[in-house]
Amino acid sequence: MKGPWIGQSPRAGAIVLFAATALAGSYITLRLWQALGGEADPRDVLAQPRIPFSWRIYAALVHAATAGAIGALLPERLAEALLRHAAWFLPLLVFVLVTLAVLVP
Repeated sequence: MKGPWIGQSPRAGAIVLFAATALAGSYITLRLWQALGGEADPRDVLAQPRIPFSWRIYAALVHAATAGAIGALLPERLAEALLRHAAWFLPLLVFVLVTLAVLVP
């Protein structure tokens, strides 16, 4: 069977890269925003303490799906160049996201 498999397609790699980065970045950003602004009183939101967490997860998933769709629109050549350079910018991005995640109380 000929054709690009998941591991052979630069576009699929770009989709995963965009979606994973958006998921982590969005969740951490939303968590920081909520930590700085104060969380809503759980009694105001259906009296359940897990609701703010759920909303952060759902919003992060929507952002990941949107970023993945943007990654799917990339031409193969651009996706390949992006993945080729990911080896140097991805560790930096992960470092920034982990540092922000540690700052969240």
